[in-house]
Amino acid sequence: MKKHLLLLCLSLTAGSLWSQKNETNNTNVIFEMAPFNESSTNLKPNLSNQKSTPIWSDDFSDPSTWEIGSNGQGTFVIGTNTDPGISSAIDYMGGMETAGTSASNGFAFFNGVQHLLNADIDPQDTWVTSDTIDLSGTSSAFLSLTFNQRYRAFNYDQTFVEFSEDGGASWTAFSADVNIDAATNGDPIQNNLAILLPVTNSALSMIRFRWINDSDNDQYGSGYGWMVDDVELYEPYDNELSIEKLYTHDIYNAWDFYETPLSQVQSTTIFAIIKNNGSVSQTQDLAVDISGAGTSSTSVSFTVEPGTTDTVIYDTGFVPSDIGVYTITATLPEDSLASNNSLSEDFEITQHLYGHNHPLGSSVIDFTQEGLIGVGNQFVLEANELVKGLDVYFAGGTTSGLEVEVLVYEVMTSIQDQANLFIGGAIDGLYVLPSPAPTNSPVTIPLEDINGEIGINLEAGKVYMALVSTYQSADENMAIKRSSKGDDDFSTVCFGPFGQDGAENYFNGWGWSPAVKLNFEPTIGIAENDSEVHVGTIFPNPVTSESVINVNADNALNVEICVFDLSGKKLNTNSFYLNEGSNEVSIDSSNLSSGVYKVVISNEETTVTRMFVKK
Repeated sequence: MKKHLLLLCLSLTAGSLWSQKNETNNTNVIFEMAPFNESSTNLKPNLSNQKSTPIWSDDFSDPSTWEIGSNGQGTFVIGTNTDPGISSAIDYMGGMETAGTSASNGFAFFNGVQHLLNADIDPQDTWVTSDTIDLSGTSSAFLSLTFNQRYRAFNYDQTFVEFSEDGGASWTAFSADVNIDAATNGDPIQNNLAILLPVTNSALSMIRFRWINDSDNDQYGSGYGWMVDDVELYEPYDNELSIEKLYTHDIYNAWDFYETPLSQVQSTTIFAIIKNNGSVSQTQDLAVDISGAGTSSTSVSFTVEPGTTDTVIYDTGFVPSDIGVYTITATLPEDSLASNNSLSEDFEITQHLYGHNHPLGSSVIDFTQEGLIGVGNQFVLEANELVKGLDVYFAGGTTSGLEVEVLVYEVMTSIQDQANLFIGGAIDGLYVLPSPAPTNSPVTIPLEDINGEIGINLEAGKVYMALVSTYQSADENMAIKRSSKGDDDFSTVCFGPFGQDGAENYFNGWGWSPAVKLNFEPTIGIAENDSEVHVGTIFPNPVTSESVINVNADNALNVEICVFDLSGKKLNTNSFYLNEGSNEVSIDSSNLSSGVYKVVISNEETTVTRMFVKK
């Protein structure tokens, strides 16, 4: 899988750090940078394909067996978790785990976050190189290199393993970027990696670990860091496969929905990543078993060459028919190392909820920036259905009485397309959180369409995005719970001033999903929408001088439209006569300074609020 390049929104003691990288699909990612929390550690499965006795090994206990070099800012260091040069990196990615490793006697590390904190960035190119290794006595065409690492991805950092067979005169990066799949600004990982090296059995072989970051931007140019320990070379097994990742959906062509209502079930398609750590080509069957509320057993054939990875996308033909949790287990045939031959993942069929995120943990999505921000997910339906509400799990730190707006769009080409169609939101425009702010249970926000009808009709095959938005200030904050694990489906959408120079846009692409779910429960909102005035969204928003609101009236009537700043000061008032049916009301903001404002549309029976941003 390719590395998802992204926009980062960071909060550090040195100030705000920003980054943006473009992908071919013109999407980006946003994150808040927070110090490392031990509970977020992601320990991946052990992927090593070891024999009992290595050809060569080194545990960094003797720094003289390694040579450190640099052609840029900073260098690798050999030390331990107590080394002063690693302290800031540990704050953000944790220390090298000692359980199952020899980290207590030393390891190699590059601390990139120290440069971010100092906001003084130059391009980085540094490496740590082994002594010459005599491999002239080996007979295999491949060797297996294994090592333990701890790593947390940031924006432009790349991590390589390189191999030389001429004493360091020339190098080949057999590994590409060894952490290319790590989610940027995601959880730190500590895992064992195995890389298959084609060799010519040279007596002048050398291995080096190399960190490269080609940015010199002082705000976002470096990364967190990389720690490497316990390096070993083995003659590989002939037959050694590992299953590295398993998903319950095809996440390349679609998204990973952990919760799916019965009305939206489809045939279960798995997505499995299989690596050949052995020295010969393998054609095998992957067994796929589904258990829980229903059961199924099947298999799919695949072929994978030595040192390469095969992506298996397989429709199992199993259509869930009962509410409950299902477990998918994918198992490779028995081979030389059994510990990495099987993985399992769960998904849930619900009565009414449609959600991306896995069961919630302590992880939270929040932002420190002031301004209009929003967070939500993208959805695609299998069958037409009326969505009645949005379930949102607010997290600790959310301000009591916070006003949030719900925005539901049909996505035309991409989330950044100006032609995306607003189709509805929260009833009466804004939802006001109770006091205290609910953080232990979900909040169901009833929805209405642009005509003021309860619920929003969604069509099969179309892409929708649903966001919860608010104006965040120093005194008002929104935090939303997220999945307890990365799901890599990149369905998340955020809106906010997260671009360079505070540019506002929609961004997506990280591997956690916020707890923002569609709720198809038919009784939601039945008693909540008795208003005779139904207000659509403001367009355009942000606005430069004039915007328009579509107002649908059940009967002809007079309304008052007032514009307020966020302190509650009334800036202007106008009266409008609404005809029965659809009306377009213009809002003149040419005399307003840049900022966020509220538009309140009211009569004796109705009060509806909308928010807009003046550029």
